Amino acid sequence: MKKLTVVPIGGLANRMYAIASFVSYFRDKKDWQVEFIWVKDQGLNCSYGDLFEPLKGERMKVREANILDLMFRDRPRRRNFGCPRFFHPLLFDKRIYEDEYIHMHDKPELQLCFFEEIQRYKKPYVVACMHLYEEDGMFDSLKPVSFMEKKIGRLCSLLKPHTVGIHIRRTDNVASIEDSPLDLYIRSMQLELDKNPDVCFYVASDSMEEKHRLVEAFGDRIITSFQEVTRNTKEGIQDGMAEMYTLSRTEKIYGSKSSTFVRVAGKILGAPLVVFNRSDE
Repeated sequence: MKKLTVVPIGGLANRMYAIASFVSYFRDKKDWQVEFIWVKDQGLNCSYGDLFEPLKGERMKVREANILDLMFRDRPRRRNFGCPRFFHPLLFDKRIYEDEYIHMHDKPELQLCFFEEIQRYKKPYVVACMHLYEEDGMFDSLKPVSFMEKKIGRLCSLLKPHTVGIHIRRTDNVASIEDSPLDLYIRSMQLELDKNPDVCFYVASDSMEEKHRLVEAFGDRIITSFQEVTRNTKEGIQDGMAEMYTLSRTEKIYGSKSSTFVRVAGKILGAPLVVFNRSDE
């Protein structure tokens, strides 16, 4: 049995996409085991088990990183002084780190080569964010734990029969700020309102300012939470995940450019997704 080790990195959506991508691709590869090592860090300070149930099946599992993983199996970076890189050649016969992985993300011709390449080895190691393989229903493998199901259910209970999802990415995402300004959202929201006077909008955003501006523009048609969403606490990550799954259950989603969060939300249940980009005007 061959074994692939994957270290998913980045925020919640990036890690979800990475895990779902490998699970989907290797689901039918009976001679492969896939182990995901979940490392809590500044990018996502929350355990996998506080968000999702274990993966189904014996060949695939996600486990929390232990002290030995942090020393020997984590990706080489500043916080570990790059030390794992010295041990990786002893543990794995092929190593693909994030720079090489990200380089392949927008190049479909390289993605097929990537999967063909790692299957030539017995113990490959990949540091992954986003996805190199995509299919409908790929997020079915990631089932929220019961606590999160209840949290998501409470938010979804606020949705009206005709609710459009709005996701506004701000803070650290320069592309979203520049290419997906609020005026594009307001214009499209007004068009939705003109088509259907009963429409409401569920707003998920890391910007309290943008949420308040939309409430000023559309009043009680806005459904949202004014709790701060942060990656630095377990509760903040859980709140963000609840927003993602609530977005997925709206009729249509409008979202920011360069946001993996909104793309995952659209993929979970297949909601139509419109990504704003000022350069397309």
